[in-house]
Order: sequence, then structure tokens, then C-alpha cells
Amino acid sequence: MKDLQERGYNIIVAAPPDEYSDRLVAMGFRFIPLKKLNSKSYNPLNDYFLYRELYGILKEHRPSIVFNYTIKPNIYGVYAASRLKIPAFAVVTGLGYVFTHKNLISVAAQQLYKRILNKANEIWFLNADDQRTFIETKIVPEEQTFLLPGEGIDTAQFNNTTDTVRAAGQPTRFILVARMIYDKGVKEFVEASRILKNKGHKFESALLGFMDVVNPKAISRQQMNEWTEEGVVSYLGVTDNVSRFIEETDCVVLPSYYSEGIPRTLMEGASMKKVVITTNNVGCKEVVDDGITGFLCNKKDAADLAEKMERVINLAPHERREMGEKGREKMINSFDEKIIKAIYLKKIQAVQPS
Repeated sequence: MKDLQERGYNIIVAAPPDEYSDRLVAMGFRFIPLKKLNSKSYNPLNDYFLYRELYGILKEHRPSIVFNYTIKPNIYGVYAASRLKIPAFAVVTGLGYVFTHKNLISVAAQQLYKRILNKANEIWFLNADDQRTFIETKIVPEEQTFLLPGEGIDTAQFNNTTDTVRAAGQPTRFILVARMIYDKGVKEFVEASRILKNKGHKFESALLGFMDVVNPKAISRQQMNEWTEEGVVSYLGVTDNVSRFIEETDCVVLPSYYSEGIPRTLMEGASMKKVVITTNNVGCKEVVDDGITGFLCNKKDAADLAEKMERVINLAPHERREMGEKGREKMINSFDEKIIKAIYLKKIQAVQPS
């Protein structure tokens, strides 16, 4: 948005207000608080009011183009834009709960996707697996889809300018950065750390990210306290400066079995020249070249994760350094935000040529 603003575009952001809203305003964006967007509500009446709110905002401001993110804006924002004949894009940032759980709600959401997304100019996906799922389930035709290589990473910001590889014999530090929900593989990370601890390895495992999230798979504070009191992991809380914590670690771990888009924490870790471990899972495997920039492990397999973490512990300093350098090179060549900015600009100009 900042890049587009500097090119002369006026940016309007419509989202639920939070602690970041004022920062967007300070950057010169117009912020419109969404009052009806409740991502966890399954009440169709609430969704109708959300549609009316989005329709009213678009009708009043008449933007040239609308970009929608996450499931409800993708559905109701695209529908509202189509009613007003405003070009709209739907960005699918991951399939999430709708496709990983089979119930009445997920079926209804998929049917809404099928009925409405064909009204978008294009549907963007962050990985090929999600794109293929939508095509094979006939939610959208292939020609209407586009594969965006993630949401980009600022490789200049996420960069280590000094050599932070720990000397041989020092405890290896692992960190998992995510919302504290089971689907992110937090329990497997704890169990893998317990396995390595019982084997007598010298290492530290830490968790960083929001707790108390509204999610049926959320990890309770009681459970977190039990893990930390056991001494198998430490909980670092939340931060706006993730890079500081990544810089102090040796390996970024995300054993997620959630239906990811492209996890930012993996890109951030690789960009900062850290060895990365993640699952052979949708959205995660794209970030890692197995055995070259990090390691892939099986989903929901703490023993396999422990084996991959053990490999990192046993790497010589020069091997960690080489893996980190190759990981950063991959981020620069494939996931740098400059690539994403150029795609956005090209797509906008194709719809609204100057």
C-alpha cells in the first residue's frame, strides 16, 4: 500500500479497528472501521449485515479497484463490488478451517465461494496446492486464477548483518513463531523438544506469539503453564519486533498442519539466514529446499520433527551458515516483496490503465 501511495494512488483500508489502525492513518491511508466483520460468527444474519456494510462503503467511496482478503471479505466484498460494477480481486491467503474441517459450516462456505467468486476479476492464491484445490472442486475455473508467490518479505529489514551462528558446543536455540493454536504444530514442537531433552541434548526451545485467540484449536494458558513449568519450552509472549527474537535463535520451526498460504515466519527466518524446519505441508514446503536451506518433517509427527531438530543440533557452524545463506538467497530470488509489488502494480494497470 505504501508503494502504491508513493506512485500517486489513494488508499482506503476497511478493516476491524485494532491497535494498528492509528498507524495506518499516520501513514496517510484513510481507515474505515468495519463494525460487522466477525470472522468467527456463523450467524447468516450477521453476514448479511457485513455485506450491507461493505456495499455501503463501496457505494460511497467508489474505489477504482477492490482487493479483498480472508474468507468473508472475499465472499461479501466481491459480491458487493460486482453489484456496483467495481473491479475486485479475491486473495485467498490460505484455506484454513473451511477446508481442513468437514462440517456443515465448511460445506456452506465452499458453496458461497462457488456462487460468488466467479464474479471477481481474478482469484489469487499464495501456493499451487490451494489453487489446485479450488480448480479441482470446481469452485472457480482455472483461467480466473492467479498464483501469487506469497505476500512478500522485506529482505532488507529481515537480514542479519553480522554472523550470529553459534560456536560448536553452545546450546542450539529453536523458536516457533505463530498464533498459539494446536494446528500450528505447537504440541508436536513441545513433544519433540521433550524427546531431545530426554536424550541429553544441549538446546533451548521457545514459543512466541498470541495466546487467547478465538479459535477452537487454541492452546489454553493452563496448558502453556504446564509446559513451561516442566522446563521443556519457554513462552516469550508477543512482540512487534520479531526480527530481534529470530536474530538470537539458530533455527525457526513451524511444524504446521494448518492449511497455510505462505507463512511469514518461515520467510522471515530464512531471510535472516536461519535454518528452517517445517512440515511437508501446503504453503510451508514452498519456503524450504529440503536438506539445502532447512528440513521438512512429517505432519503431526513429533518423532520425525525431533529427528530434524537433532540434525540441526549436530550441524557444524559452517554448515548452519551455508544453509542460512542459501535460504536468504531463495527469499531474495523468489519471495522478495519487490516481486509482489511489481505484480500488484501490473495487475492494477491492466484493469485501470493510466
